[in-house]
Amino acid sequence: MRRLVTLGLLLALTACTGTFEIRPAVLLVVSLNDGAPELGLITDNFGTGTSTAPRELTFLSTSRRSLPAPAMALDVVDRSGQRPTLVVLSREASAPFSGYLRAFSLTGVDPLDPAAFAEDASFARDLSQLLRDQDELADDEDYCLVDIQISGDGRYLALLEDRSACLAGDDTVAVYLIDLSDDSLVAAVDTRPVVAAGVYLDQQQDYVYYLVEGVGNATLERLAVASGDREVVADLEGFDQVDVAAVGPPIGSPADDSLLLALSDDAFQAIDAVADPAEPAAPVATTANAAALIDDPFATNERIVILGTSSFTVHRNVDDADGRSATIVAASATFQPEELFVYLAGEGRITIFDVLIDDGTGTPRLSPFLVPELIDPGPMSWLRSELASP
Repeated sequence: MRRLVTLGLLLALTACTGTFEIRPAVLLVVSLNDGAPELGLITDNFGTGTSTAPRELTFLSTSRRSLPAPAMALDVVDRSGQRPTLVVLSREASAPFSGYLRAFSLTGVDPLDPAAFAEDASFARDLSQLLRDQDELADDEDYCLVDIQISGDGRYLALLEDRSACLAGDDTVAVYLIDLSDDSLVAAVDTRPVVAAGVYLDQQQDYVYYLVEGVGNATLERLAVASGDREVVADLEGFDQVDVAAVGPPIGSPADDSLLLALSDDAFQAIDAVADPAEPAAPVATTANAAALIDDPFATNERIVILGTSSFTVHRNVDDADGRSATIVAASATFQPEELFVYLAGEGRITIFDVLIDDGTGTPRLSPFLVPELIDPGPMSWLRSELASP
């Protein structure tokens, strides 16, 4: 339990030095649309020692950063390590539905003066035009990009296209892998029926995972990041999946076990993607209308947390068929694995689920905090702020 370990260290430091060490604040990166598409920062004062008042979540008014279009998805370079850069996929709401890549620094951000939360212009691209410029792809398409993942070194970008999100009746779904060092197309999966269940780029193993439709089921495939080589990983049950992400193995499993989770609208299925051959578990029922996995960027927590259209559901691990749900409407969520907090973004509020105090019984306890500046929220992430001077 990292929070308990940290507390022990702080008490030891207090006894030895006569001073009390405080921790830097957690900052939430949220997308919003208060008249124009933006990113902004919300600070959580939990454990910082900077306030004697009750816990507060405060929007930083000087942190607003413009986006060219509403945010669709976010990812972080080296997401389980230093987390230096946030990448953003944004997309216009009308034809030609242009998609854009933007990036922002997450390093050295002071909550009192968040100037370091600045755009990194080296990442800026018109992704739709980049795809049209590829010889292997059509140069007159209205690409409808919905998801983004980036490699640990920030060089490779995986994109998911789902044209039904832009054009009614067009069921084109495709995966594209781009080398940002020269804007070249490493691979495209656009000639088979891809399932619109997102993409997951494993930054440790350098594979992009996605699903394609089989005969009565879905097949999990992966692309090698550098070469674009494709291989089949496993066959899953059904082809109504809505998300795919990594999850920590159950307690007692080998530490290097790597599990992927494929989420359907009422079940999830775990796959040991390291085993040869891969070993998919039987599907486990979850709440109806499941929409997204709230994935742990460190892939160490065994709990399964799921955001539904009007619910938040927790399973103890990949074997737990007795998920517990609370009613909530939230646009997005992020998991901060150092403190083991799940943050959920809703209109004018952030709601927190504390994994450490959850005893695995009853309705999950959710704590709401008003953040009136949070208008029309979209995807979100988090960073550790710079520790303020005493």
